[in-house]
Amino acid sequence: VNAMKELSHPNIVELYEQVEDARYLCLCMEYAPKGDLLQYINQNGLLLEDHARAMYYQLVSAINYAHSQGWYH
Repeated sequence: VNAMKELSHPNIVELYEQVEDARYLCLCMEYAPKGDLLQYINQNGLLLEDHARAMYYQLVSAINYAHSQGWYH
């Protein structure tokens, strides 16, 4: 949750709000209509090389940004 509050990158789902009480933690997050990468592959099959390359670039870009901000996955 702390990482999501601090990170702002086009390829990282944004955390809009956090509400909690003694029993629950509710996170209001950016909607990702295409789901995650695993869901995408399960629904569409294996990626063609050009598409996989583009998605890999987005993933590496997000991880590089997180690392530059002191967060590690």
